[in-house]
Amino acid sequence: NEAAQQINSDCEALSRAAGLPRLRDGETINVLFDRIAAATATEFRVQRGYDSDPEKARAQSKYLDNTRCDIVAQAFERYLETGGFRWLLKDVDAPSEEPRFDLDALAPPDVETPPVEDWQVVLYFLAHLAPVEEIGKLRHQLRKLAVLERQPSQQVATVGRVLDLYIDMHDAKFDGGRKVEGARALKGLFETPGLFARVCPEGTEDEADRYVPWRGLREILRFGGLSPLMPVFERHPVRAADVDAVEKEEAGGDGESDSPIAAAQKKREALHEKWTKKKKFSGRDREAYCKALDEVSRHRLLAAHVRLRNHARLHRLLMQVLGRMIDYAGLWERDLYFATLALIARKQTTPCEAFDEVGAERLRDGRIVEALRRLKNRTEGSDILRTLKRLFGERFLSGKDGSAGIRNGLAHFNMLRSVDAVNLTGAVNDTRRLMAYDRKLKNAVSKSIVELMVRENLHLAWKMTGHRLGGATVGTRSATHLGDKRITEDLHGEQFVAMAATLFGGEPAERRADAAAARRDGRERRRAGRAEAGTRRKNRRKR
Repeated sequence: NEAAQQINSDCEALSRAAGLPRLRDGETINVLFDRIAAATATEFRVQRGYDSDPEKARAQSKYLDNTRCDIVAQAFERYLETGGFRWLLKDVDAPSEEPRFDLDALAPPDVETPPVEDWQVVLYFLAHLAPVEEIGKLRHQLRKLAVLERQPSQQVATVGRVLDLYIDMHDAKFDGGRKVEGARALKGLFETPGLFARVCPEGTEDEADRYVPWRGLREILRFGGLSPLMPVFERHPVRAADVDAVEKEEAGGDGESDSPIAAAQKKREALHEKWTKKKKFSGRDREAYCKALDEVSRHRLLAAHVRLRNHARLHRLLMQVLGRMIDYAGLWERDLYFATLALIARKQTTPCEAFDEVGAERLRDGRIVEALRRLKNRTEGSDILRTLKRLFGERFLSGKDGSAGIRNGLAHFNMLRSVDAVNLTGAVNDTRRLMAYDRKLKNAVSKSIVELMVRENLHLAWKMTGHRLGGATVGTRSATHLGDKRITEDLHGEQFVAMAATLFGGEPAERRADAAAARRDGRERRRAGRAEAGTRRKNRRKR
């Protein structure tokens, strides 16, 4: 606070740390970390209102993570000082060959393991049917819930332990490499089956095999993502010419000479270091840097497609978009649930009186749609249903063309089992129709998908026709080099952008000319401008 007041010349200024959560008496440091995690999750909540700044949200999240690291470092240092272990931070002699302590002399710890219930076994099995990233997000939300409730139920902690076990055990039996069940199905991603053997050779793992994302490809095969994505992959197969180009650029590096791409990368790094040290950086150096950058970038983007990194990334993008839309299905159920309870309370009755026995049981289980289908044929029940239809739409309980059907399609990942081509724009339109009862949430659907694509370094835009989105265009974001906006590097290649556009039933955005062409065009424009200015000066002198 003192530093903030000196910097801002304001005696009432406060530092950013002043707004951090505080510990109460009797609370541990884990509680503080949970509150910081909850604050971090709040920055990425689904509903952010009409205005949002994802860049600022990421910066705030990084600040909170840094604060947590600072707390651990200072707490550990204080522990070393108070425990007399300060000498550990100093240089010490090499340890003697004789051990100072026999670990076998320690008694085994007494660990009390609570009994396992049947539903925990089922949940652990079902967790294997979802990507590990989504299970991690779910565990994070449970921890946030535990912090917000302050005294969460024991059930929340039990679910958290099951998810912890799954995350710890995930990949425990997977050693990487080509030992992936069903890997031969990946041959269809290549122009010819022989290319699969070149990129992913059989036998022992070699150096090139390290660059194939086997873990991501394994996820595609495990969760049935190959069938819906195969039409997209077949439109953009890995071609023999691309494999030849990648292998040619990587040829060499035998210890005596670098490969062409390695030489270009070293040259780019050396020129970048020269620029950062503010040494004389001539126009010729800039041209050499841009040339090396173009070579490295072109190889990186092409190799990402040849070695199937684009394919694993596209599957992850598909699952992220579908997962985000499931969040909205959950919001719809939540609002329907509490609106029903509010209407029951307004009628001064109870759920047991408004529903039959089965319906009341469904309500206790949170299955609000099935519960509403079991309303008693009484005045109270009909009034509740009539009001809900006015709020959520006339056919909100319909499983075919109503809101309940949209909810089922999203929650059960029906798109992954459909025979039709994947069209995420159609799913976004359905989700917007689901959230039509709240204009703010309806607008947040498309906006949150656009923000998700930005985090994947992609630009997504739609055209609006009435209340439906269409004409999706997808483009790549770029990175700026040497502090010059004219020197940019595409973060994704043409193949990946085209595949992502196909997922949304759209087209790739018009490709920006590469850095070298853009610079040549800029030089020609500047020369033409100088020539035109010289002509005007000559004409003025003649007059």
